[in-house]
Amino acid sequence: MWPGLRPYYWWIILVALMASNLPGQPAATAAQGAEDGRILRGILETVLPFAPDKDSLELTFSPRFGDLIRRDHMRLPTGLRYGLSRDWEVSGEAEVYFAHGLGDVKFFEKTGVAGLNLGTKYRLRERFWRGWDTGLGLEHFEPIGRPPPDVSDGRRHLHYYATFSRQLEGPRDLRVFWSLGTHHRSSPTGPVSVETRELGNHWAALGGGFIWKRGVRHYTFEAIVESTRGIGTDENDVLTLRPGIVWLLSPQETADTRKRVAVGFTPRIRFGPEGITTGANVRVYATFDFKRWWRNTTRGKPAQ
Repeated sequence: MWPGLRPYYWWIILVALMASNLPGQPAATAAQGAEDGRILRGILETVLPFAPDKDSLELTFSPRFGDLIRRDHMRLPTGLRYGLSRDWEVSGEAEVYFAHGLGDVKFFEKTGVAGLNLGTKYRLRERFWRGWDTGLGLEHFEPIGRPPPDVSDGRRHLHYYATFSRQLEGPRDLRVFWSLGTHHRSSPTGPVSVETRELGNHWAALGGGFIWKRGVRHYTFEAIVESTRGIGTDENDVLTLRPGIVWLLSPQETADTRKRVAVGFTPRIRFGPEGITTGANVRVYATFDFKRWWRNTTRGKPAQ
């Protein structure tokens, strides 16, 4: 065991012991969990363990409105999620971008696709941890062409992760979650950002937080620790705190809804070797079950 990893092993063990004693509801609330995952995917950094319904085909759209202030180009990740089974999903997403004209680049002077993000996730339910839904997944980002540096670093990314979630008992609608994983990316070919200098090409991550639902508002909090100890060439640690609030814009509130639009605002404070940085993200995430809509349309029934 590398000496630098010991504090992180103890931290993982402590979190696991504390979490196992939380009062929770059984994982039978899968429909509610899947709805949380559908709403918050693309807004939270953590991916919840739930999968879409079997044979459902969801169109996802997540414009990054924060880019209008901080970047010359706006990113519009657009993709598809397909439920191979009740517990297994595959997804593909194109990182579309265009020059928004509010910065130093003229409107639509540059447009394109920065890369493709391919992923899969399998929900293990409570097979290994009673009361906790568990999921295992991986994501691979493949760059395309030479996108502007404020859109993509032009490098391949590979992310393995395990994610856990539990709906707590009590009067408050509160869900807790945590995850751990490793990140790997190819070597840089040009200028690098502060994040790249601090974390290099390989690092591990441990994160957790909660979701508190109050009607059409979801209050969230995430804390993520990233470290290169034992996996990278340096011994750097980074802590990121992300409180947030999410509004549901979809008028329908039933568990069977297949159309969702959510807007999230997430301030961020990051503590790293090169100092403290702050920022904020405004994200819109929309899902639409295209396959279900098509089936209802061809049958002459209105899509819900």
